[in-house]
Amino acid sequence: MGKLVVLMVVAFVDMVGLVMLVPLLPFYAVRFGATATTVGVLISAFSVAQLISAPVWGKFSDQRGRRPAILAGLWISAAAYLVFAGSILLLLLSRLVQGFGGGTIGVVQAYVADSSEPEDRVKGLGWLSAVTSLGAVAGPALGSALSDMWGPKAPGLASSALCMLVSVFAWRFLAESSARPSAAHAAPGKPLSSRSPA
Repeated sequence: MGKLVVLMVVAFVDMVGLVMLVPLLPFYAVRFGATATTVGVLISAFSVAQLISAPVWGKFSDQRGRRPAILAGLWISAAAYLVFAGSILLLLLSRLVQGFGGGTIGVVQAYVADSSEPEDRVKGLGWLSAVTSLGAVAGPALGSALSDMWGPKAPGLASSALCMLVSVFAWRFLAESSARPSAAHAAPGKPLSSRSPA
């Protein structure tokens, strides 16, 4: 349960950072002279990059672990937010890189599955969905307030800072979801399990 609580904190803060920028994107794009078509491309770029990167992150997390994939996704997103609101080209680059970093959503769900007993798995995924939805509610209001108070680059910088902050939190408190000992360290004749102790 402790792992899931830490993961929910990570998911909430990450979602806040992501959606802080979404309602502001059309305003920034129009300010740089974008057409309606360009705005549509900018909005969809995130989902396209996420769709392409999700299988890559899934394979990476199976080979290297869920925790490294989640941390890498946060660091990539933090870098993407830094160039937000610079120009049309930078907006597009930022959205593509954000989508690549956001492709770890499947890894987060796999973490919940790894860390939950079968009878608690649906409940864990439900709580994860609830906290990410709460982040989606809080993020736009926070992003708009930051833009009004400190200018158009403030939400991007704040999102980057949130990603770095939550990555430090995850680095410190988010353990790997499951221990996967190698065959060399497994007891003879004992089947390997995703929940086998290290």
